[in-house]
Amino acid sequence: MVLPLLQNIVGDQLTQDAFLTGYAAAQAVPGPMFTFATYIGYELMPTAPIVGAIIATLGVFVPGFLLLVGVLKNWQQLASIPAVSGALMGVNAAVVGLLLSALYQPFSSVLWSLRLT
Repeated sequence: MVLPLLQNIVGDQLTQDAFLTGYAAAQAVPGPMFTFATYIGYELMPTAPIVGAIIATLGVFVPGFLLLVGVLKNWQQLASIPAVSGALMGVNAAVVGLLLSALYQPFSSVLWSLRLT
């Protein structure tokens, strides 16, 4: 879902082969979008590829870091609000469910292939 949107944003600045090569390489490591952002930054600044990679990587990580820094000093107050506390419990449950789903899928396909043999 994100791939076509990202490809439209990059547009003609990056060839389709380079785009797909970077995406394929990013799939080999955890956090593919973070790695892919670094690759795109590297490719889009051919005169200073390392600077481009650093800028793209910072562009991915800095917003979350700033949000963390902004919320951290008031975290106890926020967590004591019942609606926020309930929302956090829901997010926590959703993350656990997603992680279990990600764990289950590879095992189920292996087990299914073992049944077929």
